[in-house]
Amino acid sequence: MEASRETALTYFNQSYVIEQGGCWQWTRYINRWGYGEASWGKHAHAPAHRLAYLLFRGLIPHSLQVHHSCRNRACVNPEHLGLLTPKQNVLIGNGLTAANTRKTHCPRGHLYSGDNLYISSGGARACRTCRRLADPIHKATAKAKGPRIPTRFCSIPQCERPHCARGLCHTHYEKRRRQARRDAHHES
Repeated sequence: MEASRETALTYFNQSYVIEQGGCWQWTRYINRWGYGEASWGKHAHAPAHRLAYLLFRGLIPHSLQVHHSCRNRACVNPEHLGLLTPKQNVLIGNGLTAANTRKTHCPRGHLYSGDNLYISSGGARACRTCRRLADPIHKATAKAKGPRIPTRFCSIPQCERPHCARGLCHTHYEKRRRQARRDAHHES
């Protein structure tokens, strides 16, 4: 085991350059998401930042992820790497989930907290004040419009069912699809 650690350490030490901000920039393969990929020996492969953490800081528990405190995905400086839960790693980032979680007020300026906070069955936060304001308007508008009457119908003569973007009602679309599959099966 020690020999493979020494092989990995030798490989690792030849695979980065130290940049001005203190990042150890991985110089070998960088994947499409910007992370370094390490590959040494016959069957040894790992994300470069995970290899750096293993070599210099220790084991990575199964439930944790390696996080770049420097925000540079190709950095392998062990001082810039830490362990976080997947949830912590997402929320500390710059993605949509993190940005929405950091919001404290709705688009109209009402606070997302206490009695004003509504959490939908899907887990999304909403403003109770805005929901109350929108609800009577929605009901009044729907009543005034009356029942929804489709303006476009299936292109099959004598079919009066509303159609979707394909120009056919669901029943006729499914019939054509099944027939096309049978025809393709018979041709092959």
